[in-house]
Amino acid sequence: MDGDSKYAFEALPGDRITVSLANELSEVFSSSYGVWSDAAPSPLRPGSRIRMPASKYLADYANSDFKVILCRDGETLVGHAIFMEKKTLKGRVALVVQLVVSKEHRHRGIAKSMLHCIWGFSDYYAWAVVTSSPCTVEAIESATFRRVKPSRIVKDIELFKNEILPMIPFLSTAEWIADGEKSIVNTRFWTSRTNIQEGRTDVKGRIGNLPEGYEWLAIVFRDQELDDFNSYSTLIECSGRFVFDAYARMPQSKQNWARYAIPNITGEVRTMAHT
Repeated sequence: MDGDSKYAFEALPGDRITVSLANELSEVFSSSYGVWSDAAPSPLRPGSRIRMPASKYLADYANSDFKVILCRDGETLVGHAIFMEKKTLKGRVALVVQLVVSKEHRHRGIAKSMLHCIWGFSDYYAWAVVTSSPCTVEAIESATFRRVKPSRIVKDIELFKNEILPMIPFLSTAEWIADGEKSIVNTRFWTSRTNIQEGRTDVKGRIGNLPEGYEWLAIVFRDQELDDFNSYSTLIECSGRFVFDAYARMPQSKQNWARYAIPNITGEVRTMAHT
């Protein structure tokens, strides 16, 4: 892609995931997510590509509990983020359960931009992501201008255990170790880490080394000190475009989307330059 290329971002409630879209999500995930590690138990085959069938997306995420951000290059889906949000006793919490970018489109700011589009200038109490990729942990930190700190996470361990994790099938019974020095969860997802660019980040040292089958549960909170403003202009652009589109579409009887939308993500499709 050249420097003039544009990416289009689309926000949808989960119950608008069609069979066709589920097939697209499956293709991006299955071609780009990664491979099973050498420790993966039978019948999983170590070294084989991790796949998620379209039927899994339809069964787990095609409902009003979840929302999805899509990124397209022309007509081609090149990335997506699936998340849920919940109003808790302390405020709203957003948890990203899947974030994938096609291999050919990485290192162009797509992951960070999708996270911006999820929460924009929101008043969430906390933002979270489950991942085994240090790059994704860095993306949530860049998108929220806050660092993931286990010492802060442990203060709200009961909130997540009681109100958030039970809503996610693969997290509801998983062991979560949040002890002030690490925040890791046993999702039994044996992802190979051979190709992860761990040398780019100090994530392991900050939130814990990952045993086989574990992922990080990276959480940042509204009350944390702001850390980095380098992505500020991207956040303004992404949020602003969705708000603009929302007003443009309201006369077209698109208000139903607003029932599902989080603040500042009330539109559907806008185009912005990649970062």
